Amino acid sequence: MLGRFGIERKLLLFGLLGILTLALVLGFLSYRTTKENLIKEAFNRLTVIRESKKQHVEDYFDYMKDLLTSTSEDLSIKEFFEPFDESFYRLPSEVGVNLGEAKRALIEEYRRNYLPRVNYSIPGAPQPKPVNYYLPRSEAGIVAQYLFIVKNPYPVGEKNRLLVPQGCNATYCVLHEKIHKWIDRFARSFDLYDVFLIDTNGTIFYTDFKEKDFATNLLHGPYRDTGLARVFREALKAPEGTVLFADFKPYEPSYNQPAAFIAAPVYKGGRLLGVVAFQLPVDKIDAIVNFNYRFKQVGLGNTGEVYLVGEDHYLKNNVRFLKKLEEENPLVKSAGTTIEVLKVDNPAVERALAGESGVTFTKNFFGKKVLAAYSPVNVFGNRWAIVAEIEESEILADLLSLKKNRNLLVALVLMLFMVALFILFVKHTVVKPINQLSETARDLAEGEGDLTRELPIKSSDEVGTAARYFNAFIAKVRSIVESAKRSLARTVATATKMRELAQQVKARVQQEQQAVGEATSLAHQIANPLENFKETMKETVEQIQLANAKIASTLSSFKELKEVLDRTEEVSLSSISQLNDLAKQAEQITSVVQIIKDVTQRTNLLALNAAVEAARAGEAGRGFAVVAEEIRKLSEQIQKNTEQITETINQILNRIKETTSQISESSRENLETLRRASSTVVSQIEEATTIMDSSSSKLKEASNTAQELVEQVESLISEIEQISTASSQNAQVIQQILEKIQQIYKEVDNLNRILSQFKTGSDE
Repeated sequence: MLGRFGIERKLLLFGLLGILTLALVLGFLSYRTTKENLIKEAFNRLTVIRESKKQHVEDYFDYMKDLLTSTSEDLSIKEFFEPFDESFYRLPSEVGVNLGEAKRALIEEYRRNYLPRVNYSIPGAPQPKPVNYYLPRSEAGIVAQYLFIVKNPYPVGEKNRLLVPQGCNATYCVLHEKIHKWIDRFARSFDLYDVFLIDTNGTIFYTDFKEKDFATNLLHGPYRDTGLARVFREALKAPEGTVLFADFKPYEPSYNQPAAFIAAPVYKGGRLLGVVAFQLPVDKIDAIVNFNYRFKQVGLGNTGEVYLVGEDHYLKNNVRFLKKLEEENPLVKSAGTTIEVLKVDNPAVERALAGESGVTFTKNFFGKKVLAAYSPVNVFGNRWAIVAEIEESEILADLLSLKKNRNLLVALVLMLFMVALFILFVKHTVVKPINQLSETARDLAEGEGDLTRELPIKSSDEVGTAARYFNAFIAKVRSIVESAKRSLARTVATATKMRELAQQVKARVQQEQQAVGEATSLAHQIANPLENFKETMKETVEQIQLANAKIASTLSSFKELKEVLDRTEEVSLSSISQLNDLAKQAEQITSVVQIIKDVTQRTNLLALNAAVEAARAGEAGRGFAVVAEEIRKLSEQIQKNTEQITETINQILNRIKETTSQISESSRENLETLRRASSTVVSQIEEATTIMDSSSSKLKEASNTAQELVEQVESLISEIEQISTASSQNAQVIQQILEKIQQIYKEVDNLNRILSQFKTGSDE
């Protein structure tokens, strides 16, 4: 497409493209540099804000720690702590309150003004329980809540305004009026949410704010599983000056709003009196982290904020955009807070909780990309994370504004002016001489091919240099044309000689093809009988191997027969041995039977003697005579049985001896005959196998020799055929050479006609 334009237009087009490219490059570099500077500046600003707020937060919690320590060690606290605690337990006896009436009034108070206001939908919050569960376990606790909560004329959130219940002259009420003035003023001065005095039994005998934890017990009461109860138990074991911390969690007496506690033991003369505790103020921590909500003044613009995250990844302060989060998150809206409700998992928080400080890009609560500066925060020995962030879109909002890029626009205008001057200069000094050179070259190209003509040289610049090189090129072409004409003449002579040689080679190749054909026919005549002989030998070897296999099978069968005969002889000998053993055992039985005979004979004699003695005894020996007669009959019966056994055993012995004799004689003769016959057959078969193996080996050698002869003849035939193929190919190549030589003649004629069109000065 550009080939249709002249040099003047091309220079103008390339100049404009160069300006546009340069403008884009400068714009991109300016944009990137400005963006990097803005992001770097924002990170630096966020780092300063993070460090400032980190220090402020740590200072505040350290201040709370020091404040609680000084309070627990204050002499005034130590002086009134024990009397105040003792007076609490005397309340039921010092006031005229009906305990049943007070309990019913408390139940109604809990049902009407407390439980309906507790938010049980917050994550991690305890679930509602029966009303009786929340009541104090002691009579003093019920009376105290009745006087200071039910009978308190001030609304919820202002119960601390009551100094003493109307008409109460009990010691506790008198002390409460004096002590409450000081503690309430103290709590408001230091922005504390609540102050607790707890004895060693776990009873909260005083609170400033008079929520439902007042007068309950932290060891076995309704709030024994809260953070306040945990730090109380730890404080009981801690030395003086120790401060314990319970992180933010939903606290039921504060309507399940998040609450954090610190506690310290109170000692007097080395004796533990109890524990003093603070409920930390959420509003104060929010004000510190959120710069008292002056975000723009501190450089956080419209989208920046700072927040704290605990080790459980839950927020520890209410964030700047709480209202917006309430619109998008039903849980936040229900709780009215982000503390212990909104969980934060992003790289900035992860690294800060791992103990790292730095800056990074991440996403905020609304999924938008933000710049974040993060760092760990030490809160009573616990590691929290502090993150200061601002949306990237706000940082880069005015990146492309005209004000920030006016220098770039001025530079572009100056470059346009310089390019215009450059185009005018090039047109006068370059384009004009090139046009003259173009016209001269066109005249030369459209003429009659006169290579003796040259371009006039009028200048010493690049155009003049181009003209000189053009003339040199024409001279070189003229020389080439003259050389080509001379080469054509030599080529014609060479081609003529090559054609004569090719024809001679073609005749010789035809003679070789005839000789190769005869050799191939003779080789095939030799190969066929050899192939038949080889196949015959192969079949003979296979038949011998088959016969040999059958003989081997027969030999194996005879060997197995011999082994069977050997085993039969062993079995026969074993049977004879067992029959002999049986005869011996039968003879032993005969001996035993003989012993039984002797015993029965003696028994018979004894029975006769007993009968004689019984007869002598007369009537007194009649019973004995009967027994003796029975014994005699029994011995006679046994004797008859033993005689039968002896006769039977003798018959068995005779039969065993006859059988043993017959088996022994016949087995030995038959087995010996079979063994000699089988041994003879095995020897003959082995000799036949050896002969067959030898014959098979010799036939295999003969077959292999025949195979080698066949392969040699086939190899010879293959080589002859290759020679024949090569000879045919040579004939084809010679024919192609002749055809190419003919083509060379034609091309030389054409080239000669073309070169004759140019004048070189040597044609005459």
